[in-house]
Amino acid sequence: MFGDVLRKFGSLVAGATGPIVRARDRIWHLSSEGEALFGSAGPALDAWIADGSAEVVKSGPHRTVYRVALASGTVYVKHCRINGPRAWAREVMRSPKARLEFENATRLRAIGIGAAIPLAWGTSDTRWPGQSFLITRDLAPAIAFPDFVEKRPLVPCERRKLAHALGAFLAQLHDNGVSHPDPHPGNLLVEGGQKRPTPHPPP
Repeated sequence: MFGDVLRKFGSLVAGATGPIVRARDRIWHLSSEGEALFGSAGPALDAWIADGSAEVVKSGPHRTVYRVALASGTVYVKHCRINGPRAWAREVMRSPKARLEFENATRLRAIGIGAAIPLAWGTSDTRWPGQSFLITRDLAPAIAFPDFVEKRPLVPCERRKLAHALGAFLAQLHDNGVSHPDPHPGNLLVEGGQKRPTPHPPP
């Protein structure tokens, strides 16, 4: 908690915040990958929603997650909302939720733990706490953990290998002092044929 408060006054992750782009009443902070993908104009979120490129995959009072098919590949946009006084107070005391998740993914990747690739985080161009946005690209090819185990025929030896890989992955998180705030199966991805789980931003 106190680490999150400290981040309100400066990033604890070196290099987590790169170029800043102001566009369409939003302020975007780009990673190097995000800068290469979106350029000086920043993410065209409104256009993606308007032309149907952005498909809603999860929705609720506190967030909406979009899958966006771009010419360069698929990205995910998490639109974080403030849905009550408690959430508003948290945004006053700490950095925007999207920034925290962006920096967490950056840290995981810096210490060699597989995570979604952070491309950008943004907020409305205002001094007041409000909505924030996180844009990531998943490690490809990757499959949601429940889909991998429920929709693919796995023989016993494959299930044992998967369980071993999951245990090794959780041990790696523990050894690096990492605790996922919402570690349900839907927040884990399995990378292609390697059967190696990776963390995904909580919904």
